[in-house]
Amino acid sequence: MLADPVIGQNAVARARQSKYDIYRFVGDRWCWREMIVEYRVAEDQPLTKWSSWEDPKQGKYSAEYFVPSCARDIIVRFKVVGGPDVRSCERKHPGQPWLRGREEFHFAAPAYRDITFVLEGTSLLSFVAAVWDTNRNSPWTQREQLEHWSPSVHGPLPLPMSLPPYDVFLRTVADINLATRETLLNGLIAAGEAHAAALHRYKTDLLRIDKKYSVRWAIVNSVKTASAGLAVAAPCTLAVPPVSLVLGLCGAATGIGAFVGDAVTGAIFKSEFRDAVAIEHRSLIGLLRAFDEVLERHPNLTEEELHRHGGRMDLERAQQYHRQQRHEVGHVAAEAGHGAIHVAEMIVEIIHAVGEAEEAAGPLLRSALQGATQAARGAQAGRAAQGAAQVVLRVQLVLGIVGAVVAVGDCAYSWTHRDSFQKLIRKELIAVRRLLQLPENPDNEEELPLVERQ
Repeated sequence: MLADPVIGQNAVARARQSKYDIYRFVGDRWCWREMIVEYRVAEDQPLTKWSSWEDPKQGKYSAEYFVPSCARDIIVRFKVVGGPDVRSCERKHPGQPWLRGREEFHFAAPAYRDITFVLEGTSLLSFVAAVWDTNRNSPWTQREQLEHWSPSVHGPLPLPMSLPPYDVFLRTVADINLATRETLLNGLIAAGEAHAAALHRYKTDLLRIDKKYSVRWAIVNSVKTASAGLAVAAPCTLAVPPVSLVLGLCGAATGIGAFVGDAVTGAIFKSEFRDAVAIEHRSLIGLLRAFDEVLERHPNLTEEELHRHGGRMDLERAQQYHRQQRHEVGHVAAEAGHGAIHVAEMIVEIIHAVGEAEEAAGPLLRSALQGATQAARGAQAGRAAQGAAQVVLRVQLVLGIVGAVVAVGDCAYSWTHRDSFQKLIRKELIAVRRLLQLPENPDNEEELPLVERQ
């Protein structure tokens, strides 16, 4: 157990009402959805609203929310991001026909429910295909009407969520109904130590993700720097069109590669972060449930006893969870135009040299004159093509300069700023350090490899 435990203001009052609900949804990949949970903490208080889309710790296709013990008149509903509400349907009917209105689930208060919602359908026709509460003893007046799960369609029934501190507590006290006060308090000590160990693992996971994200940040920004260099070099080498074309194509390919790599690796690290957050949340909930079991049997426990036996934790955390190609048009035609001009001049000189033989060579001269006329027309076309080529070069120069400015600006911004996700990781690290009584700015630079830039 950690020394000098701190629980937080009014911990006993909260621990006496530490019942909770867990709502999670899993959706198919047809669209992004958000889970919305609304509740009141008191009749005279405004409605509290939580959205998984606004919570950076949640995913686009799945989310999980722990409803605090103070919640009353709970409403759970779902919405397609940028689209309509999820529609209501008759789940128990084989064809699952539509019903009127949007789908909503109502609960009076938290009661250790652990409910999984399965969402299917497209953005315009999205619906809740399955609902299941793993706690079969929780009160739910709508259970018969709304709950449905088909193992042949949706797979095996969801298992109850594992809460390690609570499991440790149960193993320590053996038979909870026959356990003495001292045995229950010893179980609470074991639960507190299990939660402290979970916090240490959470800190280790955050440090690992932060280091990997910093390496990824450096690699992506280095590739962006190379792309910006190529984008600057492309308009500078327009005098040598093939070189400029190659540089522009390489710059574009490098920039696209940086964008794709940034998106893919970012999604992977965010998934790892959400998994680590979920484990830490479940550990906290397990500790709360152990408190609830002890206080249910010994409601006269004092704050001092909870301090002494609960381990280092913060119950307040239970209620805080929430992105050139160059065209050589007219180049060949211009060269053909220059050749046509040269041929026309030669033909005119020949015509003047044989002017004395005009009568004898009348048919031949007329034919030559026709050829000269055609050559002159070709020369005009060549000059027009040359003008078009110059316009294209100017346009390419302007686009190249704009592309270079954008690439350099994006590169400079990426090097001087951290994205919101890494700032979130750093904020979580500071919070965990406070819980574990560790310095917020450690002397060990290996833990936070790169200085955060604002």
